[in-house]
Amino acid sequence: MGRLDRDPTRPVYVISVAASIVSVHPRTLRIYEDEGLLCPARTATNIRLYSEEDVRRILWIRHLTQNRGVNLAGIRILFELEERLGTRILETLFDEANAFDDEQARQASKAESSDLPQALGAAPTQPAASVGGASSGTTQATRPPTSGQPPQDASNRTRQVVGADHH
Repeated sequence: MGRLDRDPTRPVYVISVAASIVSVHPRTLRIYEDEGLLCPARTATNIRLYSEEDVRRILWIRHLTQNRGVNLAGIRILFELEERLGTRILETLFDEANAFDDEQARQASKAESSDLPQALGAAPTQPAASVGGASSGTTQATRPPTSGQPPQDASNRTRQVVGADHH
């Protein structure tokens, strides 16, 4: 294996470095491990070592908890289902949720633009579209992950300088 070839399963990051890469406290990674969401490798002296795959998994956990409102028990069930079924259900759910968000944002934008003539005192040329409870603001969608990659908004965090101070 050449020097530039990377094995994403090879554990290389100690807990402080892995936590810094994903912008969390090391205690958060210990909690994820206690909840059965992560299983980092251990050295002979019991030091946790995380691989690139572990980092991607952490980014998925963060995305699901922060952006989708899933609790840790729900994430554990999703991960178990993926393992049992052998499919990438998280990617499918991510794609479907973003498509739904995009449609809501499109409808909200359409409703706002059709309300503009009324706001200016002019008679509307078309009836206003029904939004169906969608918020009037647009939602920020992230690119769907590919081949197990975490969402793009989270993967950008991995490009931060490892030595940066995160409080």
